[in-house]
Amino acid sequence: MIRPAERTESSTGFSVQDLIGKHGEVWIGIPVDGFGEVLITMAGGNTNHIAASMDGNLIPEGTRVIVRNVKDQIIYVEILEG
Repeated sequence: MIRPAERTESSTGFSVQDLIGKHGEVWIGIPVDGFGEVLITMAGGNTNHIAASMDGNLIPEGTRVIVRNVKDQIIYVEILEG
């Protein structure tokens, strides 16, 4: 017996809007007036995204952050306190 594909396959696809509220780590430092890169771990694996600081602050490499907004495929992050 062959099962229909929609019952046996799972999707790892997601919308960039799904990243709001997710935690990540700055992979490439985010300058005050520019962009860096953030690594976010999700159920399907790791994803890298172009990121900017939500409040315009420098965010160094290795800093834990939370995604607060997404605009034009760019995630806007804040430093994760604690």
